[in-house]
Amino acid sequence: MKTIMKILILGTDDQYIQELSNYLDIYRLTYQICQSPQACLQSILKDKYHVVISSVFYKDIFGLDLLDKIKELSPATSVILNTTIIVGSLKEEAIKRGAFAVYEKSEIDLLVKTVLSIQNKYFD
Repeated sequence: MKTIMKILILGTDDQYIQELSNYLDIYRLTYQICQSPQACLQSILKDKYHVVISSVFYKDIFGLDLLDKIKELSPATSVILNTTIIVGSLKEEAIKRGAFAVYEKSEIDLLVKTVLSIQNKYFD
């Protein structure tokens, strides 16, 4: 039986989530959407996700701290972070902490290509 890659999308920018969902639908990828970091962590506790796509900035938690929690709960999950603009050493710090990739929101095409490369590497 073929394993289907499961993706968890976390973010509060509805327009961005809709655009990302449209791209993922084109490639018939399976995903779930969470609106809060707490809901994301609860979902990871309940189910296995191969990829988590998350924004960096939230009201309750900084994205790199959330990354740490995701990797603690599910070390094998590929976490891709996105942000409006990458400032300072954010990308380097995120990769050091275990992020698979970090993209600006304007680089949605690169993010989707990264998801597809993960799928091709592990699920085809």
